[in-house]
Amino acid sequence: MLRLVCLLAVAAVVTNAYRRVCYHSNWSQYRTIPGKFLPESIDASLCTHVIYAFATLNGNHLKAFEWNDESTAWSKGMYERFNAMKTQNPSVKTMLAVGGWNMGSAPFTRIAASDASRQDFATDAVKFLRTHNFDGLDFDWEYPANRGSPPQDKQNFVALVKKTRETFDAEAQTSGKPRLLLSAATGAGKDKIASAYDFPQLIKYLDMINMMSYDLHGSFEDKTGHNSPLKAGPMDVGDDIYLNVEWAAHEYVRRGVPKSMLNIGMPLYGRSFTLKDRNNNGLNAPVRGGGNAGRYTGEKGFLAYYEICKMIPSSTKHIIQGEEVPYIVQGDQWVGYDDKESLRKKVDFVKQEQFGGVMVWDLALDDFTGSCGEGKYPLLTEINRELRSGSPAPVTNPTNAPATTQAPVNTQPPVVTQAPVVTQAPVNTQPPVVTQAPVVTQAPVNTQPPVVTQAPATNAPVTSAPVTSVTNSNNICLGKTDGYFLDPQDCGFFFQCAFGLAFHEPCPPSLSFNEKIRACDYPTNVPACAHYHG
Repeated sequence: MLRLVCLLAVAAVVTNAYRRVCYHSNWSQYRTIPGKFLPESIDASLCTHVIYAFATLNGNHLKAFEWNDESTAWSKGMYERFNAMKTQNPSVKTMLAVGGWNMGSAPFTRIAASDASRQDFATDAVKFLRTHNFDGLDFDWEYPANRGSPPQDKQNFVALVKKTRETFDAEAQTSGKPRLLLSAATGAGKDKIASAYDFPQLIKYLDMINMMSYDLHGSFEDKTGHNSPLKAGPMDVGDDIYLNVEWAAHEYVRRGVPKSMLNIGMPLYGRSFTLKDRNNNGLNAPVRGGGNAGRYTGEKGFLAYYEICKMIPSSTKHIIQGEEVPYIVQGDQWVGYDDKESLRKKVDFVKQEQFGGVMVWDLALDDFTGSCGEGKYPLLTEINRELRSGSPAPVTNPTNAPATTQAPVNTQPPVVTQAPVVTQAPVNTQPPVVTQAPVVTQAPVNTQPPVVTQAPATNAPVTSAPVTSVTNSNNICLGKTDGYFLDPQDCGFFFQCAFGLAFHEPCPPSLSFNEKIRACDYPTNVPACAHYHG
């Protein structure tokens, strides 16, 4: 018995040596059962840090995004319900993410522009986080010096992070409370790594970095490709050789990020395509666009694992040579995803190279109810299991350790396997209910007014024409308050008017801008624009 207790204690120590950072997407509360996900659905024993996505900005200040984020006199808000997980796991750290794809760059550009605005933000952030019982803040600026953000924002982001960290340090000294944590979610694309982040400076002030090593391929492209390859495959040519977890992680280290600070992002969802030709259904096969929307997630080209697992028995499964990740083909549907086997390989990569931990997007996309027959949270549970297996724990450098220059380590040789076709009935694909993309989600009847639901933190590239910023000399925003406005020339685009600039932004694939709700929405809800997406 004593030996068993000792073994369990050792296993816990090994697991806890790695960070397990889990994002919680608040808009998942609007999905229908069994896809509906609430703070009470979180298993806090599976994570060391849980990050609530997303807060937004009101001027220089943090602002709750959803109508029910904050508690009222008559209801317990989502923030309060989320932080109640600390009673389940007192050691878990809860953090609040600000930003996301839908918020874009403009609000961050404003607060990062001057020392006064940076200080105002940081001072308010401390108050906001303490009021709502969070343990820290996660910057999700997608992306500095990109999407209309000027080149100087690469350094302005450093200044913003620096000021925030200094303010967190000072507050901890005066309050006697543990210092608020500070992290950033950062892109994994080659161009974003180079243009957006001054890593040697950022690492001085951040506690950890969450690398968004997913959405590396998707329906924004004209051919099939996996969402999150572990390594480059023999079919990768040109810039595709950089679109994998291994290359991005090594590039972070080459640019000065200590391995101990880096959390490797892993998706609990897949990206899907509709094939042009069912007979041409391999990797890099031509596509007509995103795959069918999931019954519960409701976005074309995107499926939660609990939706994918229902398709697997009636599909042909393949492992992509070299990339070490699976895809399935069912009729004209091609779905690249991660399963327990591919995630084990990614965890082994983390352990072999002694990175600080893993990050997952997001909890609501794993099979949190156990409907796949693999138990609850099969993917995240497998990540935890592999982290505490026999391999040694990483060398834990202190926070803000100096940059390392370790050489890349070659991992295991590629293998190719193919599962047999199983002839079960195909999954029932009912019409979508709620979209994962940035659309408005109505609050329940007899509740507060609806607000726009935030899009997920992803590394998806811009899917239409390049985003540019123009001045009001073009009269685009003349006479308009700050906000979002339809591009009269193209329903798939909108303008964000902010502090004297007009930012031209694309909607996600297959969505149109809805002027009534001032957000991207299904074309069926925007009759005048329905023809844009067929």
